[in-house]
Amino acid sequence: QVIRPLSSLTEAADAIAGGDLQRRVAVSQVKRDEVNERGQAFNDMAGQVAGAHETLRQAAIRDGLTGLLNQSEFFRRLEQEVARADRSERPLSMLMVDLDHLKPVNDTHGHLQGDAVLTEVARMIEGNVREGDVVTRYAGDEFAVILPKADARQALAVGERVRAGAAHVAAAAGMPAGEAVTLSVGVVTRPIGRWDPRHTVELADDALYHAKEAGRDRVEVNAAKD
Repeated sequence: QVIRPLSSLTEAADAIAGGDLQRRVAVSQVKRDEVNERGQAFNDMAGQVAGAHETLRQAAIRDGLTGLLNQSEFFRRLEQEVARADRSERPLSMLMVDLDHLKPVNDTHGHLQGDAVLTEVARMIEGNVREGDVVTRYAGDEFAVILPKADARQALAVGERVRAGAAHVAAAAGMPAGEAVTLSVGVVTRPIGRWDPRHTVELADDALYHAKEAGRDRVEVNAAKD
């Protein structure tokens, strides 16, 4: 009666040390002996360890300002989605989104105002994509969105919703009346079985560059096939 629960505690501790943070020991809801209390204390401690581990994991994969996934996690997810798209023979699209003229906002109203704009843009993009799409802060004032199972028509529709949604960002970010925020968006749809993740990003970046060159506040599609 004593040795078996203690052995269970030892095995659970070894499992947690090996990375199984969900491991717990069986405890009785009616017994109040010392061994049972130690088991409950162990489970409480294990729960705290798992919670701390998840907090650290989220801090490692998320952008501190916007709460979106960060660039390293973006590439990890993109690799997963590319592999999944090829297995299922489904299309995959992505957006590159960039704020137009964020520097003047920082210069005129300060970096805190610029941060507020970035945060509201992040929320706006999340509110205008589909369930299952992956929104990330790629770098600075640039965002990347992975669109699993989205063909060219669907991707363009999401890109246009995101661009139009920028009309509400200035007010939401507390900017003075009359101020406006606009976005440029590059769209690319990956042919099934073609292009590695980084080449897909390069093509989306090219589309974004053309949107900027064409006057900003617009969506450009990269129609490359090779």
